[in-house]
Amino acid sequence: MSTLVGWGVLASGAFALLLPGGFQAFLWVLGAGVIGCRVRPGLGVVPAVLPPSLAMSLFGVPWFAIAAWHAEPLATWDLVWPVLLASPILWMLHRARPDPAWFWAGLALGASGAGGWSLFQVVGQDVDRVAGHAPLHAILFGNLALMQGLFCLAGIAWGWHQPKRIVWCSVLALGALLGCLASLLSGTRGGWVVLPGLLAICWMAYAGWLTPRRRGQAVLAAVVLVVAAIAIPQTGVQSRLALGMEHAGRYLSGERSVATSARLELWRGALMLIGDRPLLGWGDAGYSQGMAELAEAGRLDSATGHYWHAHSDVLDAWVRRGALGMLALLAIYLLPLYLFRGGLRARDPGRRALATCGILLPAGFAGFGLSYTFMAYPVGVAAYTGWFCLIWGLYRALPPTPPSRPHRIDVDSRAAKPAPCLPGPPRAGQTGCAP
Repeated sequence: MSTLVGWGVLASGAFALLLPGGFQAFLWVLGAGVIGCRVRPGLGVVPAVLPPSLAMSLFGVPWFAIAAWHAEPLATWDLVWPVLLASPILWMLHRARPDPAWFWAGLALGASGAGGWSLFQVVGQDVDRVAGHAPLHAILFGNLALMQGLFCLAGIAWGWHQPKRIVWCSVLALGALLGCLASLLSGTRGGWVVLPGLLAICWMAYAGWLTPRRRGQAVLAAVVLVVAAIAIPQTGVQSRLALGMEHAGRYLSGERSVATSARLELWRGALMLIGDRPLLGWGDAGYSQGMAELAEAGRLDSATGHYWHAHSDVLDAWVRRGALGMLALLAIYLLPLYLFRGGLRARDPGRRALATCGILLPAGFAGFGLSYTFMAYPVGVAAYTGWFCLIWGLYRALPPTPPSRPHRIDVDSRAAKPAPCLPGPPRAGQTGCAP
């Protein structure tokens, strides 16, 4: 059973970005794996599995309730159904306990495949911005490929401690490079803005394990890659950054139009609608109608009607589903930070690598969500739910590590025993002897 589940874990990383509906399909495959897990006495729902599974499942409750209030339950059901598979997936991973190598191999294959496919689109099809199968347009595809690439980067520490460490490190390093390349070729500026913060998380996790020389080499390599990505015109980074800076400058100078900066105009409209209904929100149809009314009144550019979400996860959740829906979104961002907080200091490389991925996941999605509404797409919710379940399930399945030995010996904890009382006159060191 463990091998069968391992193949499912590998496939979920290897093909999620390359097949139509990959994330949703593999969520169902992993969830269906519960059928093959026979229940044994004493193997129930453990405390390690119950809280995160309930938290992920309850994320959809306020969203669905607000949608029912606005008479839109079916549309929201298509969005939140992936979180209901969190419980069976976590239980199945706890039952099967697959080898983490399946997870790392799947990530390396998936990130490498995304990068290779991106190169084919640029060279063979002459596209300006690479994308995946619908609904993975350029922004979704690029940011999800970037997440896979950074997961591979975090996994190199695990690979270094494997018997075939040269093979594992090479495969994971290639996945990290090609996953980041796919992001560059997709033109996702939001991912590039968040990338320094995500790299800082990796640095916090592993800098202490590197010698000063290795740290300098790592910083130099990162600087060279960034400069090359900007300097080489074929990547499209230079033109995309220049265009974004030009539009932002024109917008701030007073040119209020979608042509200059669509996101700023959409954020302004969302904030105006939130001010009118901060608690219950507007719902999907109400949001579109409200934006149209603001445009008709001349308070927004009329072109905002071409966009169906607010291009910000927090603002979109708040304006559509009210304050409770926004808080539910923030809760699932904070949950992995709480669960993996201690893993960044673990002695075991495998535990630390998974914990680093667990911290990168909410940091990345929250960062991407600053300028785009990832959680407005079922694939966004499925990707977040699937990765969280896999990372946490594998993390909890690892054998416990022994506590580390203290580097220093506390003198106070080794206080000398008082010298025994000897007959005759008191001697040096004899104190408190009973008569």
